[in-house]
Amino acid sequence: MSIRVRSPVADTFRFELVGKDVTIRDKTYDYDWVAIYKVVFGKDNDSIEPFPESPIIGWGPGRAMMEFGLAPMSHFGGEIKNKDDGKIEVKFGTTSDRDWNKVKIHGELVKGDGESEVLPDHVIHRVENGDVVFNVNTPKSGEYALKLYAKGDRDREAKNICNYMISSEQKGENFAFPRGFQNGLGPKEAFNSLGLRALTHESGMIETDDEVLEISFEKTQDNVELSLSLTGNTIRPEMAKRLIEETVEGNIVTYKIRLPQTGNYGIKVMGNRGKGYENVYDYVVQYKKSLKKKSSKPTREAAPELPKPPAEPQVQRDRTYPRGQGMVEGQLLNVYAKSTKYTLKGSDKIRFTGLGMKPER
Repeated sequence: MSIRVRSPVADTFRFELVGKDVTIRDKTYDYDWVAIYKVVFGKDNDSIEPFPESPIIGWGPGRAMMEFGLAPMSHFGGEIKNKDDGKIEVKFGTTSDRDWNKVKIHGELVKGDGESEVLPDHVIHRVENGDVVFNVNTPKSGEYALKLYAKGDRDREAKNICNYMISSEQKGENFAFPRGFQNGLGPKEAFNSLGLRALTHESGMIETDDEVLEISFEKTQDNVELSLSLTGNTIRPEMAKRLIEETVEGNIVTYKIRLPQTGNYGIKVMGNRGKGYENVYDYVVQYKKSLKKKSSKPTREAAPELPKPPAEPQVQRDRTYPRGQGMVEGQLLNVYAKSTKYTLKGSDKIRFTGLGMKPER
């Protein structure tokens, strides 16, 4: 356990740490002192901001989360530090056999700095491979409280099951997620009842740098119609339809979605079997336009291969000429004498006057 204390003013404080054994059910049993400290701050600091409001169940995974059937897989302490881009993924494993796709779960991002303002549409979640995964986008650098809620079968309202304090040192700013996706990404109950199957993207969270996203589904039942809608921070409703192309080949339906610029997009897939359209699948797409460009520099081509010289004629070793004299007509003859090469053409004549001597013409 770690404890941090801040003060904007120079002063001396009494710090009391209290605790209780939660297994004791005696109604008269209450908190008692664990430790008492004297804390001295030596100078004023007007830039000091208060921590995010501390929740009743404290920070980090604890008893409330374990009783609900979740166990941390990614973050085990109460604070999450992010020095990159303000995009955080928090993952939990499940310890019960309940259908987690039907469990009502949601998260809230609360602004720090003493304001305690809930920032809408900055937390989404999905159930994937039996795990519960939350994705968080912090708007800018600063401190935040991530509060996670869940509602059991016997609960009248959702309960706070886990909290994290997020410290972000990101340089840029993040957009909120599209509206209408806070109840969970991925397949809905109607997806299976309509006999549909995802062929390309089973996860409800898609990260891509491709300008055109392609999503395909297979229909295993007749008389099922599909439609797809696209939303985003920079997309007008009249523009969204022109960014979607649908093709049908047999029982395979494919959608090509053009993403105009970097940002977060929401995709809702609807299905209809004669009783009206139902929501069957939800996606959130985080698109980051690739900065790679094709090089305009000409590529260096390999030099053309030079033609090979004609093969030299082979002189038969068993051919004899009159002693001291040799003549070749109508062909090319290479003669070597003392490492000197002579080339004869046509009816040139050559006379050798002795071994190692220069030829005479």
